[in-house]
Amino acid sequence: MDLYVDHMSQPSRACLTICHMEGIPINEIEVSFIRKENRNPEFLKINPLGTVPTLVDTANNVVITQSTAIAKYLLAVHGKYTLYPVDPIRRAHIDSLLDWHHAQLRIGVTRWVFLKVVSTDGKIGRAHV
Repeated sequence: MDLYVDHMSQPSRACLTICHMEGIPINEIEVSFIRKENRNPEFLKINPLGTVPTLVDTANNVVITQSTAIAKYLLAVHGKYTLYPVDPIRRAHIDSLLDWHHAQLRIGVTRWVFLKVVSTDGKIGRAHV
């Protein structure tokens, strides 16, 4: 399985962390947003949205985008249920937290991280986003 990631991307790091924690073998392929590699025609053939992480599982003929979908898929395919249990009630609690994180916390932090880490002067409000 190929996992296309950018280490500056929190969702990419989340998928990589799950793979490392659970011992899931993955072929990690770096796609740099700063170098605009996500806009390369080769990558856009894989994922027309140009986003990472992107998982390509040629054995099952599937391409999956979105970090939570990738994480759930990897854990299910490899029979790893410690982080994402089979029990529907426990799973629903985890899904609620994942949805909240994506819809609330991550959106608020993304601009701050971009300005502090990626911008040229590192000052909030100074970079042009």
